[in-house]
Amino acid sequence: TPTGALNEPRWYGFATPLPNGQVYVSSGANVDEVDSPGSESPILSTELFTPNVSSTGAYTGGTWAKVGDQSRKRTYHNGAILRPDGSVLIGGHAPIGTGYYQTMDTPDVPGRLGTNNHHDASFQVWEPPYLHDPARPVVTDVATGRGTITVSTTDAAHIASVVLMRNTAETHLVDADARTLSLPVLSRGPNTATLGRPPPSTVLPAVPDPLF
Repeated sequence: TPTGALNEPRWYGFATPLPNGQVYVSSGANVDEVDSPGSESPILSTELFTPNVSSTGAYTGGTWAKVGDQSRKRTYHNGAILRPDGSVLIGGHAPIGTGYYQTMDTPDVPGRLGTNNHHDASFQVWEPPYLHDPARPVVTDVATGRGTITVSTTDAAHIASVVLMRNTAETHLVDADARTLSLPVLSRGPNTATLGRPPPSTVLPAVPDPLF
């Protein structure tokens, strides 16, 4: 589904799907570094996409909003990964040296950020707003059954939806291959929520049933 444009368009930005349906975009540059290495300026702003969802559950576009600046210049071969706690780990930056040969940094000039032409082995963490939401459910255990998944949580009565997140299997920056799979909530108890487990497929690999 087409969406609106980023506030700051970029080459080689990295998109990380979040479990609440939003998408976080980090890093990148203002021009194609492969085509003109060393001439790019890094995009330090990060953005969050919030989809519009109709009453029938259909996506009808969405909006982008800036959510802060990165502290490091990450243009080419950057990456990001959703961590188990719901935060995002950002890393990478292995640029093509200026002119494909030199490794000098391009200094900042008025109106243009300079380029870091050295590999960057650092990492930084972005914490989405939901990470500190006092109403965020606390999961204490997850168990698989025959065709179901049982989540242990004292917040079971308040859970409206559940997703499984496949983490990125990045291939040369542009194909993160992350996936989000919605699970139906079949029933709720005081301390558990029982979810439907789809049959094995290319989307959800087979999970061995426990021995009863």
